[in-house]
Amino acid sequence: MRFAKTLKLGRTRYDVGVDLYNLLNANAATAYDQSYLYSDNGATWLRPTSITSPRLARFNVTMNF
Repeated sequence: MRFAKTLKLGRTRYDVGVDLYNLLNANAATAYDQSYLYSDNGATWLRPTSITSPRLARFNVTMNF
């Protein structure tokens, strides 16, 4: 999600904004362990190995003159 605002001060224009990534903080698995090991009776088979990245915010300002 992005929030932005354009500000004009004289002949200078500022674009101020914030970008929010993974706003709802979903933790869905994106990769699974695909190997079935008979030595541990498949205890790690289909265990998630990575999940969606956590929340992230990015602030930005652009000045045009």
